[in-house]
Amino acid sequence: MKQRYIFLCLLLLLASGVYAQPALIPYRLYTKWGFADMTGKLVIPAKYDQATEYHGNCAIAKLNGKYGLIDSTGKQVLPFIYSGIEHEKWNNKIWFTLEAGKKSGLADQTGKLLLPAKYDELRLISEGPYAAAFTGGTYVKVKPDGTVEKAILADWQKLESLGERKISVEPYTAFAGPYTLNGKKGYLVKRLRPGYDSIPAIYDATDEINVYDNIMWVKKDSLWGVIGPKNNIIFPLLYEELGSVSVKYNLYSGKKNGKFGILKPNGDVLVPFEWDRLYFPLDQFWCIATKGDKDGIIILDGNEPVFIPARYKDVSPYPVTVIEHEGRKIRFFAVETPKGYGYVREDGMEYFKDAK
Repeated sequence: MKQRYIFLCLLLLLASGVYAQPALIPYRLYTKWGFADMTGKLVIPAKYDQATEYHGNCAIAKLNGKYGLIDSTGKQVLPFIYSGIEHEKWNNKIWFTLEAGKKSGLADQTGKLLLPAKYDELRLISEGPYAAAFTGGTYVKVKPDGTVEKAILADWQKLESLGERKISVEPYTAFAGPYTLNGKKGYLVKRLRPGYDSIPAIYDATDEINVYDNIMWVKKDSLWGVIGPKNNIIFPLLYEELGSVSVKYNLYSGKKNGKFGILKPNGDVLVPFEWDRLYFPLDQFWCIATKGDKDGIIILDGNEPVFIPARYKDVSPYPVTVIEHEGRKIRFFAVETPKGYGYVREDGMEYFKDAK
């Protein structure tokens, strides 16, 4: 079982959804961890060596080299005797897989121990009708309601077969394609419809944005721009680099005079060209913005961008948790400082304090 408690390694699991959970966030006070409320006030003392956010009713914490579970009051739910604990989502609930040496066990989202950590292997998959475990020649299975039953080898093998899927591939019919004439590049629309035009071969390079809407990147004299239907210019050819960074929000990144910024779909500047690097994870509402060797965050799904200053060694590419509070979903990112890891709320509030 892999250890995934360093926050920047947990991101895909942690960003998987919003769960009913206490509105408490791990808070690092120098080298120890506790939990703070949504105002940033420490409500569970910082005494743990390590802590993760709440999943279900419990949080994973580490004390004296071992892992356990605590509830929203800080009360111990599972003792600190495990070499590893991970949270998993199954049947729309949170479950905790337990590791003690080379043995595995299972607890539910309240921390109730269902299978002690004595099994040679545990299998829990999101599409499975049950979880299963075995040790020696003894098999057990756990139903979604937490009931534990005896099982047989065939039950274990059934879970093994659930991962097999057949994938059908739809045939692709090219809509358009680039062409070269006299050393210059254009783009030929192969299925002409009203309002859809081929791009004349007058550019040094072309690239697709959305050929179905007749919108293309084009390059001339080492600078990029965007043209639309009837070859009208959307973005003038002013940029050393240009790219679509968010299809969902129809935003573009550009590089001008050696610095990066973000453009609205009409070409207006949304984020000034003052960044050394902008990184958008997939098609998301935020980006990691770098100045020098420090990272910050720009939140882009509001009326105006929200800037979390570039003062961190590293920033998680995804929110590590999302908390429902007073009718809002509030996102938290993990960051790294020279003193350790910590959480930062989407408005910039830090849930850690470094020693001076």
